[in-house]
Amino acid sequence: MRLKLLLPDVKPDQWQLPKECAKKECKGKRFYPRQAVEKKIVDGKYQKVQAWRYECASCGCTFRVYPLGVGPQHVSHRVIGLAVMLYVLGLSYGAVALVLAALGLGRPASIGPCRRWLKKCQG
Repeated sequence: MRLKLLLPDVKPDQWQLPKECAKKECKGKRFYPRQAVEKKIVDGKYQKVQAWRYECASCGCTFRVYPLGVGPQHVSHRVIGLAVMLYVLGLSYGAVALVLAALGLGRPASIGPCRRWLKKCQG
C-alpha cells in the first residue's frame, strides 16, 4: 500500500483579489491597491513573500492580501500541513516541533505554535 501525501503549495506570485471588505459592517466591493509589503515567512523554499495592502473605497479600511499558501501568521500553509501530517502519523506535539526544527522550519522549543496549528485544524 502506498500513501501519497500532498502538502499545500506556496505561490508567491499569485494572490486572490479581495471580494469584500475586511470590516463586517462594511458592504464595500471596490478596493485600491496601496502598497506592496514584504513579509518574512517560515517555509522550506521561500524566506520572504510579497503581500499587498488594499484600501476599501467605501470605508477607507486597509487590510492585507497574502499570496496563495500564506496567511497572516508567519508560517506558510505548507509547514502547517507538514506539522498536521506528522501529528496524524502519531508524533507528539514535542516530536513534531523537533522534526520541524531539524528541517530548519522552526525553533526546537516551539511546542506551543504546533499545538495551536493542530487544534485549529481539528476544528
